[in-house]
Amino acid sequence: MEESIIWLAVLLIVFVGLPCLGLGYAIGWKKKLLNLVSGFDDEKARDPDGVAGWVGGGVLAIGVLNCVAAGVLLAVPGRLVATLMVSNVIAIMIAAIMIVGVKRL
Repeated sequence: MEESIIWLAVLLIVFVGLPCLGLGYAIGWKKKLLNLVSGFDDEKARDPDGVAGWVGGGVLAIGVLNCVAAGVLLAVPGRLVATLMVSNVIAIMIAAIMIVGVKRL
């Protein structure tokens, strides 16, 4: 596969992953930016800190996943499609777990 395509994919993945790391940290551990969580209301939530932890942890996990996927692409450049497919499936699973976890709170 052409090397420029691999570098473009790595840059795009990192471009998405780094903001996820920052937002996950700000939501989950600093308990700021909770207004970015869709449908979140302090008065209706039974455990606002729990919601922040679940959402922040999930977004942080997706950011870590993206950074790992970028590293895999650099290490094994011939596996672009497989790496993207696996990382997207895992990201969907993380999002589903995050949704189920937040529904409990």
